[in-house]
Amino acid sequence: MNILHIKNISDISTILAKEQRKLGHNSNVFDVFFDRPYTFTEYKPDFSVSFKHSESKFEKMARLLKTIKKEKLYDYDLFHLHCNGSLFAVNNYDVPLLKLFGKKIVSHYAGDEIRYSGERFLLKHLSDQKLVSTPDLLEHARNAEWLPSPV
Repeated sequence: MNILHIKNISDISTILAKEQRKLGHNSNVFDVFFDRPYTFTEYKPDFSVSFKHSESKFEKMARLLKTIKKEKLYDYDLFHLHCNGSLFAVNNYDVPLLKLFGKKIVSHYAGDEIRYSGERFLLKHLSDQKLVSTPDLLEHARNAEWLPSPV
């Protein structure tokens, strides 16, 4: 299976992708950064875009779409969205498009992004699977399963 992890919170994505590769999957990580390149070498994502806060929204979206096209990020079968992650880096507006093209969506929550504001509407209704990193988050994500964070 072709799996794309989006966002690399606490390096969970890179650890999961590494283990999924051992199982024979094509698993990669995509992340977006602001005003800095990725500096950690051990857990570097496979694909990334670094934006400057001074760039306009149009410039950011143009560079993001260029990266998505160049790296063929739309070719994955399953999109594992960490902490409300999104290819478009805002509001999960890409989720309905991914579903329209038959992609599977996994929403993976780590804490405060769901604890205080609940699930985002699109992820709540369009995710094929929901995961939480700690058992206390199960009450905030209906039908989620607990996946302990790899260390």
